[in-house]
Amino acid sequence: MRRRAWVALLAIGVMVSLSACGSWAPYLADERKNGAHFATWQHMGYSLYRATPKSTTRMDVAAAQRERWWGDPILVEPIQ
Repeated sequence: MRRRAWVALLAIGVMVSLSACGSWAPYLADERKNGAHFATWQHMGYSLYRATPKSTTRMDVAAAQRERWWGDPILVEPIQ
């Protein structure tokens, strides 16, 4: 009886934790449309380590335009 209760509790916990996940639809749409999640290795490095308006430089913007990065745009702070 106790074992059944633990298994039921575990199953409920797994279902709750998996149901809270966000939708992958926007990411999968980019991958289907462009063939990959990131346009280049530089795009991946930027997205993983510096994808904030404060850390974005004009060189990042130039690379994005030159290499045709896709995804949500990030604007450069006026100071830069």
